[in-house]
Amino acid sequence: MGVNNRNLKTFTVDMDKSIRMAEQIGSSRVRIAESGIGSVEDILNFRQYGFEGFLIGEYFMKQDDPAAAFIAFTHKLKSR
Repeated sequence: MGVNNRNLKTFTVDMDKSIRMAEQIGSSRVRIAESGIGSVEDILNFRQYGFEGFLIGEYFMKQDDPAAAFIAFTHKLKSR
């Protein structure tokens, strides 16, 4: 079940939205945190609340080389 951290009316991002919703989702469903994720630390934080999937788009699209940024991001994540 995905939780979009971005308010689609105002486009503001509230990273705590996923955390607040985690308990309501329950552990029987796969939890996906969506939008506003821009660091490995964000993912590590969400994992503490049972999130297993992450939708990351804007962060990579703002990089000069999105593919290289993705590779660096995943390497950093794997090393943690």
